[in-house]
Amino acid sequence: MRFSPRQAQYLLLGIMTLITVGVGLSLPIYLALGVALLVTVICTRRWGEPLERIGRMIGQGLYRSRHMLMILSLIAILIGLWKQNGTLATLIYFGFYIIRPGIFLVAVFVLSSMVSMLLGTAIGTASTIGIVLMGLAESAGIPAAMVAGAVVGGAFVGDRSAPTSGPFHLMAAVTGTEARKLLPYIFSTLGPTYLLSVIFYYLLGFFAPPVSMQPDTIAHFQGLLMEAFTIRYLLLLSPLLLLLLAVFQVKIIPNLLLTLAVTTISSMGGGFSPRDLLYTAIWGYYPTADLPFSGVLSGGGFLSFGTVLLVISTAMSLTGLLEGMGIFHQAMDGVLDQIQTVPQLIFATSVFSILTAAVACTQIVSVVAPGAVFQPSYRRLDLDNMVLARTIADTGVTVSGIIPWSIAALSPALVLGVPVQKFIPYAVYCYLSPLITNFFAILGWVKMVQPEVSKVDAGVKG
Repeated sequence: MRFSPRQAQYLLLGIMTLITVGVGLSLPIYLALGVALLVTVICTRRWGEPLERIGRMIGQGLYRSRHMLMILSLIAILIGLWKQNGTLATLIYFGFYIIRPGIFLVAVFVLSSMVSMLLGTAIGTASTIGIVLMGLAESAGIPAAMVAGAVVGGAFVGDRSAPTSGPFHLMAAVTGTEARKLLPYIFSTLGPTYLLSVIFYYLLGFFAPPVSMQPDTIAHFQGLLMEAFTIRYLLLLSPLLLLLLAVFQVKIIPNLLLTLAVTTISSMGGGFSPRDLLYTAIWGYYPTADLPFSGVLSGGGFLSFGTVLLVISTAMSLTGLLEGMGIFHQAMDGVLDQIQTVPQLIFATSVFSILTAAVACTQIVSVVAPGAVFQPSYRRLDLDNMVLARTIADTGVTVSGIIPWSIAALSPALVLGVPVQKFIPYAVYCYLSPLITNFFAILGWVKMVQPEVSKVDAGVKG
């Protein structure tokens, strides 16, 4: 059974409407996704698809989400233990020495982007340097939404560009390009977008509330931390190990497991019992001391990520069904033939990549679907597939960070403690990126396919 292009388009539009209305009514996102999944099941069943195959496609989507579920579960547990044993407090303690209120937002963006280039993951960046920067900002009185926006913007620099990034290698695989050649090419749009973002955060600093972090103020905050937690250099070992393993390209799950093991050992060495650790791993940590930045130093634990884990399961079930039915491909039938110029093609790719990220709530589909659907059109216009990969990187992958119901946005939001809707205006990198890539297309700054030179011609020219 096959949907017509019009039916596929109506179905995708209906899913988008359901999700948008659900978010607008402040309903739980997993509930809106669940309704969208139910509507999709009814539609596919009505058009003749057997229930057994529908269930199999949903199951395949759930199976694909297993790695993401495991990663987020480990991160949730790790964050709880870091808050309990004083690792996060120690990072904030030493972070006070480098705080510069005048350029704080610029520093947040730059530091987040540097860490994300090491880790290759936005959620990993938010879970490490992000929560430290949020703690410093809260103590300094800088609005949390501004800081969270700068963290998320910086985090997605690495999510699209880092050699350790999963989406980056997926882009290379889907578009049939070599990762080592693709990497320098996607930096061509990263440069101007990054520079404009730095300028934005520098100017935004003038509108943030004035902050005075005098030495006595810093000493006061550090004293509060020392009263509530044990500040030790040894506690820096766990976050440093996480970064070091990422530099050596250890996969994220073994990395997190090793870091969690070291964290557990250091916690037990600090006097915490296995029962204390188990309780925190499940329920999170909530300090009894009344600190001016206690919000950042509390929480974590497996159950704190329960909502996001439910969103992921529902979203990937929906994605599995839509991909199994070929809805994304069918929705574009007849549309691609009308595209005649390079700017039109780049714009269409951008819109399609962002819409698939919004409908499926995941970056994976925003890479795979346009990568498969648009390749014939890029060949027809003699565009190199690296242009397709760069466009996907600048649109679906990056914009996922500011789609309120996207997994890529919800996960950092949960870690940082700031709703997606509040940090969207300040995550400037995420919405400058698609503008820059389309601006490059208008100017003709794209890589064309080089005509092959035969060996005979090469010999004559030689």
